[in-house]
Amino acid sequence: MVIDSIAKHSKPTKSIHQAAAEGDFVEVQLHLLKGVNVEAKDTYSRSPLHLAAEKGYKYVAELLIANGADVDATDLYGHTPLLNVIVSGHMPVAELLIAKGADVNTKSQNGTPALQYAISSGLKD
Repeated sequence: MVIDSIAKHSKPTKSIHQAAAEGDFVEVQLHLLKGVNVEAKDTYSRSPLHLAAEKGYKYVAELLIANGADVDATDLYGHTPLLNVIVSGHMPVAELLIAKGADVNTKSQNGTPALQYAISSGLKD
């Protein structure tokens, strides 16, 4: 397969976290084809899915989820990707996370529920 051949001879130029935060689908895919852990954590215990979701990169989020990313993973502050995306206002990604089983009743480390974040962020849907 052409993609496998390219992956075998290509090297990622940035970390999977940076690629996810920049919405770089090809680079994220290259990391995954190289066997990088989809649940790798950064210094704030964020997964690549946290970063892609927060920035609104739906296709990158879909790719990460399809490769086993935990939609309810928590970061250092107890935030899930759903909490991050609600705060940032990227509703298509929020809908994706919910469709993939994200817990809508999740609360942050300080006990604030996702719904409260949605209201505070001015989201009406």
